[in-house]
Amino acid sequence: MRFLVCFILLLCCFSAPSYAQFKEKKDEQTIDQRLGITPHEEKRKSSGEEKRDLSLQYYDECMLEPSTLIPAKAYELYCGCISNEIYSQMSLVDIQEMRAGTPKGQTFRDEARINIAGRCLKYPLREFSMAQCIENKAFRKNFGHRRNLQVCTCAADTAGRFADKHGETLMEAAYFTDVNPQDPIGVILMNEDYGRTMAAYLQRCIQIHVLDLP
Repeated sequence: MRFLVCFILLLCCFSAPSYAQFKEKKDEQTIDQRLGITPHEEKRKSSGEEKRDLSLQYYDECMLEPSTLIPAKAYELYCGCISNEIYSQMSLVDIQEMRAGTPKGQTFRDEARINIAGRCLKYPLREFSMAQCIENKAFRKNFGHRRNLQVCTCAADTAGRFADKHGETLMEAAYFTDVNPQDPIGVILMNEDYGRTMAAYLQRCIQIHVLDLP
């Protein structure tokens, strides 16, 4: 009998967990686990959703550094254009590489800031030309409202077409002038060659809509 009691006590020591062990294990559990609630797994984003979100991040970052020379609405169109071009022209892997800041991603960063941004320049450059022309008091006084609007629309549309054709070259030149410009659009607008080209287009628009020259 004495042997049996000793055997039972020994078995209990090896098989039953101590209160301290039980409490330690309990403390490691979350509230949901103690209540028997299984949390739902976070839904994994599809590659398309992730690509869209990363492209939208580029839009948000672009809007944080607006050009002081461009109307806000035009700059918003510019950033939206870049975001859309990144989404449509780059793969998810390309965008991830670009945002990772790796040496391999430098090619994609250059593609975004020069080629893609260059293709979107038509929006801000057109609106800049329109705003500059409309605000010219001499034009309003000498041309009258109707002709002034015709001249300014002509000049703005011409500036937009010029940017649509030469935007990538203009943006590349801006970065060549200043390796890391805070405002590449401003660099373009302040360029003397660009200014002379726009002045020639404006003069032609005045000849057509004010002087009625062919």
